[in-house]
Amino acid sequence: MGKNRKISIITVVYNAADTIEQTIKSVIRQKTENVEYILLDGMSTDGTYEIIRKYKDDVDIIVHEKDNGLYDALNKGIMLASGEIIGIIHGDDYYADGTISKVVAYYDTQDADILYGDALWFDKSGEDGLYACYNIEELWYRMAVPHPAVFVRKEAYLKHGLFDVRYAIAADYELMLRMYSEKARFVHVDEVLAYFRKGGLSAKRQEECIEEAKSISLRYIGRCGEPDKWLHKIEETYAIRKFEQLSEREEGLLIQGIERFMGNEGGNLTIFGIGKWGKRCFQVLESSNIEVDSFVDNNPARWGERYHGILIKSPDTLVDYCGSVLIATSKYEDEIKRQLEGMSKKISILSLSDWAREVLDCLQYIEWEPETYENDIG
Repeated sequence: MGKNRKISIITVVYNAADTIEQTIKSVIRQKTENVEYILLDGMSTDGTYEIIRKYKDDVDIIVHEKDNGLYDALNKGIMLASGEIIGIIHGDDYYADGTISKVVAYYDTQDADILYGDALWFDKSGEDGLYACYNIEELWYRMAVPHPAVFVRKEAYLKHGLFDVRYAIAADYELMLRMYSEKARFVHVDEVLAYFRKGGLSAKRQEECIEEAKSISLRYIGRCGEPDKWLHKIEETYAIRKFEQLSEREEGLLIQGIERFMGNEGGNLTIFGIGKWGKRCFQVLESSNIEVDSFVDNNPARWGERYHGILIKSPDTLVDYCGSVLIATSKYEDEIKRQLEGMSKKISILSLSDWAREVLDCLQYIEWEPETYENDIG
């Protein structure tokens, strides 16, 4: 394992009897004498602790006590850790095979305080996707790195601090942005290191998460040197997240806003993206009697498939296309806009962020005051 670096893996869990065993097994099957496993259970009542006890000989430290929330427990785990490198994997996530040895080997060759890879997410409906960050500057406006695939030197925690427990939901984002703003060295490895289930704490408390994350972005934006460059992205990111949340519970109002926005476009309409939001956009457009001609997606594995009878094509088919293209993803929106602009001058581009702003503006769900960012947080 490289230069015999010791790595500590921390799992914090509460009432995850259905998933904790998969998490534990993903760690212990990679365990060596240089891998320390710390498991903190917050007094589960569903049988989780009994499952943990089955593996007591493979777990170095088991803590079974009441805590003051997820991030309080994680801070306890970090302070207990004796490894040079620390990874965190929650009780409903799991590591890819070989992740731990790969991470140690990367630290042997990379000058990194924080090393992060990619993660694959999945949910109960069968949807899945890749969570990857290729531009660490995105941290200025969103939690860009997949936390289950993040590994941090312990000395970085000692230098920059632990999780700020004042944030109940988005303390992981605050910690990553704080470290980045204080010039910690982030290194990306282009490999899937972990798998995680959607529907965790941030998903269950979406409104609170949106507000916390936005406040964190604004708290640190003055440190980036070019705050005005990122203020638009902060607005766009949290407008879209509000839109996503709103669309789950107030579809009738959404349709009114969508009809306003799409009413004057007419002609051909293609949806770019066949993930969750591509499908969601199709459903809402269909309910508004707005016809979708086709889907396109940058994933070649989807080409030739059909969704509700509509063919999924390569974006190359849009060369010389005349009509509207709705970009149904926010993560790669800017890149897709540039891609489309290079294909045809006859394409009218409708982005999810434009759609979100139109809906939120007409329903008066958001107020934006870009002058309120903090220049100095002390």
